[in-house]
Amino acid sequence: MPSRQIPQRTVDVLRQHLDIVLLAVGIPCQLYIPTDASYAAAEKKDIFSTPDDYVHTQYSANCWIEWNPSTYRLKKLGLFTEETLPILVWFGHQATNQSGEIVNVDIVQHSYFKLDAQYIPGNFTEAEEFEIVNIGVRGMHDAMVLKSYSAAPRRKQV
Repeated sequence: MPSRQIPQRTVDVLRQHLDIVLLAVGIPCQLYIPTDASYAAAEKKDIFSTPDDYVHTQYSANCWIEWNPSTYRLKKLGLFTEETLPILVWFGHQATNQSGEIVNVDIVQHSYFKLDAQYIPGNFTEAEEFEIVNIGVRGMHDAMVLKSYSAAPRRKQV
């Protein structure tokens, strides 16, 4: 019986392929990922944490967005929802930091991204920032091949 292990070279090629595709056809965005220290501190607060508890590092990245995915599509990607359908997002494995260097990134929950208004469809006119609320993983054994994310408009105080 095969072990279903994916060779690291294959994982690297698939990740590189995703990065190249997103570079060619992705939507440019500003990506904000919580620092490890702030993420750990906020997670200890559990339900009492607020968006202000997270300190984010800013990156420039490209993403692919499916604004209205079906429930079937979400389940196939390992993302499960209850009532409302989220936005489905893919990011590459690399982004550009504020110094202009290309670095590997690990996107976690409570990360968020900001888009220019020209890329946002009419039913989301009130939002420019979208928060990662769920992470779906595919092709995982020893290494993660692809991650898909569900996102929702980021809540702001008025």
